[in-house]
Amino acid sequence: MRLCYVDCHVMNTNNSTQTFFLYYSPLSLHVSTSFSQGSWIQRFYPSSVVETDNSNGGGTDDFGLVLSNFLHAHDFCAEQGGTTPTEFLKSYFGFDTLEDFRSAFAFQQSDVHLIATIPGIYPSRNGSSKKKGESDNCLYGPQRVSEILSRLQQHQKLNNKPWFPHGFLSAHDRLILQPTSISGNWNRTNFSDIVRLYLSSGAGSSITAKSHSSSGSRNLFPSGSSNNSVDLLEKADIVWPSLDFFQRCRTEITKYRQHKSLTDSKVDDRALFVCLSSKTFNSLDVAFISRLKQFEPSGCNPLPLCLTPHIKSYARLLEPVIDLCDDADEPSITTESMGASNSDVICLVDSPPLCSLRFQHKKKAGPVEERFAWFMLTSACLSRGAQGEAVTNNGHSYGEQRSSDFMKYANFELGILFCSRLQGNPSTDRLYVCNSSLSEKECNSGSKSCCPLTTARTIPLPVPYLVRPPSYQKEEDEVDLAVTPFFNEISEGTGAIGHMLLTPLGKQLALSLSQ
Repeated sequence: MRLCYVDCHVMNTNNSTQTFFLYYSPLSLHVSTSFSQGSWIQRFYPSSVVETDNSNGGGTDDFGLVLSNFLHAHDFCAEQGGTTPTEFLKSYFGFDTLEDFRSAFAFQQSDVHLIATIPGIYPSRNGSSKKKGESDNCLYGPQRVSEILSRLQQHQKLNNKPWFPHGFLSAHDRLILQPTSISGNWNRTNFSDIVRLYLSSGAGSSITAKSHSSSGSRNLFPSGSSNNSVDLLEKADIVWPSLDFFQRCRTEITKYRQHKSLTDSKVDDRALFVCLSSKTFNSLDVAFISRLKQFEPSGCNPLPLCLTPHIKSYARLLEPVIDLCDDADEPSITTESMGASNSDVICLVDSPPLCSLRFQHKKKAGPVEERFAWFMLTSACLSRGAQGEAVTNNGHSYGEQRSSDFMKYANFELGILFCSRLQGNPSTDRLYVCNSSLSEKECNSGSKSCCPLTTARTIPLPVPYLVRPPSYQKEEDEVDLAVTPFFNEISEGTGAIGHMLLTPLGKQLALSLSQ
């Protein structure tokens, strides 16, 4: 990560894929999590000129606290002789402490959540370990995401309405995991833990999902149900580029370099920014491998193939919906005529108009916008160091807690979480959408924009890949892959053994060795 002042003073820290740009008066905070392909920027005005505003209703009012906590951790990790964040802010902004920096700006005006990860071992903040009134600002990675999502499903202090109304989330939603690096021994258990944190409304504070019905949040994927881990993993899609995709990238990069008369037109795999070795692939559980989906550029938000993907993102994609308001031949539909037992109809506000009814997708509706409950732009890949690892109970204790109540992180990571908000207030409601399931032909011809789910404004996100991507298998229940995932490294003796034999490349290598 780098902290950049307007006069180009730069401070290097521990993750080169994160960048802060700080511009003073007003403060413009620019967070880039993946070089130039994923960025977010917002202006924060001084607290002295901003009226007290509780419009977030407990939603994003901890942004400044998380930011200062993240910068404070870097004070202890600066290289010897290097500049710490506190020294940086004092030299170029005039703040003596991070507390002065945090209180000087109205960070409560943020419309996003800051998701930080700091190396260390931290309490998991489950029901047995969290003290009454204790803050959750030290939750990191997936645990913090889950805690926020659980909180947003509960009644808020401002208008007593949750951001995610009852029925907004569905068991048919998809979890998108789009990293640029996969490492670690992911098995069915630890991968299910991470998926559950991103999906489950009741698992916000613990690596093990628990029922939180008493707190008002709704757990769509309780850990106690039969075959739950299998069903849970079927909700997840790991979007990963194929070998064929990068062969197309290499061709386009070579053409680009030749067009620019660059002397070296050869493409080094290290410049592709994607890391998965054959050794790691062989260590992955089949349950993890079966969730791989092909990274394919979106027709509406294409990323030039001469710029290989380095964006990293995670999202909860809502089940497909259509709106029947424009169908003149459709009979009048009301919530009463549908009946309470019809699970395909969901009311998103207390007194919804017809356009607020939600239906299972029908082919006749044609392409529609995809909708997100939330979308996270992040520097975190699919590694145990970035996603966290539950510390097993080995008999040791940290303070008054046993080690099983702790999460271990090894990386500095930073992410921006965009959450849809539907409280029946047109001035604050928003719904994040994209057209990234459409082909280029459908995008160019113009897709039908259906009547909005609510009066909320829709905010398009330029997602550069298909959010409902093609599978690596010909059939969902097949084990063998019909397409080879991209590997940046195939170590000697690992290309034709183990899970590599599930891929066309591994089979080809094994055949060549047998001849």
